[in-house]
Amino acid sequence: TEGWCPCLRRPPRRCRRASRTSCCRCGTPGGLRDGCTGKVDIVSSTPLVSVVMPVFNAMPYLAASVESVLSCGLPLELVAVDDGSTDGSSKVLARMAQADARITLLRHDANEGLVSSLLDGVVASAAPLIARLDADDVCRSGRLEHQYAAMLDDPDLVLCWTDYERIGLADEPLGIVRSPRSHEAAVLALSNGNAILHSSVMMRRSALDLVGTYSAEAYPAEDYDLWCRLLSVGRGRGLPIVGVGYRVNPAGISQRNIELQ
Repeated sequence: TEGWCPCLRRPPRRCRRASRTSCCRCGTPGGLRDGCTGKVDIVSSTPLVSVVMPVFNAMPYLAASVESVLSCGLPLELVAVDDGSTDGSSKVLARMAQADARITLLRHDANEGLVSSLLDGVVASAAPLIARLDADDVCRSGRLEHQYAAMLDDPDLVLCWTDYERIGLADEPLGIVRSPRSHEAAVLALSNGNAILHSSVMMRRSALDLVGTYSAEAYPAEDYDLWCRLLSVGRGRGLPIVGVGYRVNPAGISQRNIELQ
């Protein structure tokens, strides 16, 4: 626990790699930047939902992605994991974290890959519900609120997802994709491939504690692998809303790994 920044709102047991954890307010590794008080808003200290966002060279879409999460009306935290970015993403995250205490900023000194970032983000999350968003996608208005209500209403629900809209590099609409609605439909669809968008999900932490989180051995289908395990211990449900603007980005991980997936 030595060297932890006083800004951090996490007990030491929640971090696998404390030496690589940065100040969640000012982004400074290992301590406070001059002028940073480390004070935490009452609402942000008890988040209902943690949104995990791995970040690697996500310019120019990063700021809009972060803002789309912070515009949610729920008490939440955004756990952003900077995986050794070299394009200015680190500065954007540090600036936004300094301005908004709901952002917890973790930083890898070098690029370790998506699964490592996801694992660190989940471990650092404080809320009982964990949502996901990629750093070039957009969280649509009302998405997290609807998912939170669904999870609250059904304690057996361990995985909740939404429809999504494919968008281009200039935000141009490229069509809406409908996802399976029921648990049974999702299980059937998953037998033929990944029918659930990673950026659209909300998961129950207690179920993750039961089945485990992301597996490095399953990469680049780490999300598909996790959906299968979660749906084996609880219920899944797809909400009939367009919850995400999914960026069709040739430089994105999903596009680059589509054949392997």
